[in-house]
Amino acid sequence: MLPKRKGLWVGGPLPLGYHMKDDKIAVVEDEAERVRLIFHRYLELSGVNALVRDLRERDIRTKSRLLATGAIRGGVPFGRGSLFYLLRNRFYVGEVKYKDEILPGEQPAIMDRALFDAVQQKLTDQWTTRSTMRNASEHLLTGLLFDDVGHRMVPTHATKAGVRYRYYVSLPHLHGESKTASVGSVSRVPATDIENIIVKFLNEHLIAQKEKPAFSLAHVRDGKASLEQVVRIDVHEDRLAVRLKSADDAVSAQRGSNVARASSAPSPEVVAGLTKSFRAP
Repeated sequence: MLPKRKGLWVGGPLPLGYHMKDDKIAVVEDEAERVRLIFHRYLELSGVNALVRDLRERDIRTKSRLLATGAIRGGVPFGRGSLFYLLRNRFYVGEVKYKDEILPGEQPAIMDRALFDAVQQKLTDQWTTRSTMRNASEHLLTGLLFDDVGHRMVPTHATKAGVRYRYYVSLPHLHGESKTASVGSVSRVPATDIENIIVKFLNEHLIAQKEKPAFSLAHVRDGKASLEQVVRIDVHEDRLAVRLKSADDAVSAQRGSNVARASSAPSPEVVAGLTKSFRAP
């Protein structure tokens, strides 16, 4: 059985608030005070960004470590990543995490459970709110995009050099089935580009149709509202086929029919520029 499975420390740098003394983990009191202050300030402030600023104003820094070479590591201002790690660290309540288990540790706790749990709840609540807001503001075309053989195109993202890039990807490609399943001519499209193209097209279309009661000018100013007119978008190599609700949908929907009509799409030149880098092999 591994030492950590027993709750024993297996080496590595100890977090702020602790050091090794006589081969045992001991509390560094001034550092422990700093840790408790950080937890309390997080509860008092609006979130981690405000906490970063607050700690910099107070000149509260990460733990300093003297290396065998004589160099000093750490002792720098806290960033978001280091604060999230600290605030989630169960080491401070005398526990260690082993795989999916939380085990009693050999180290003494340096804060009470109520404070730690309150911080965990706020972190979870803020992450949930942030994710909900981000999802609400992103991926405008979720549920509407399909490739040209009928596979749904779903939102995904990649991060390069710290920059987040959003895409819509055909399901067979996302699931690694592109060699065994029939695939469309386009495997993925950049999300922001296709969203801008579709919203621009819809706004122009709605302006042209403004004399019809089914379309109000409010939709022109609201990308999400204008997308309420869309039933489906099929991504072809040289065009986007946009299916819109008909002007009679309000009446037809009451009768249980699903009425849609094909619409003229953005120019082939625009679509070709959008899809040329993402065609299926």
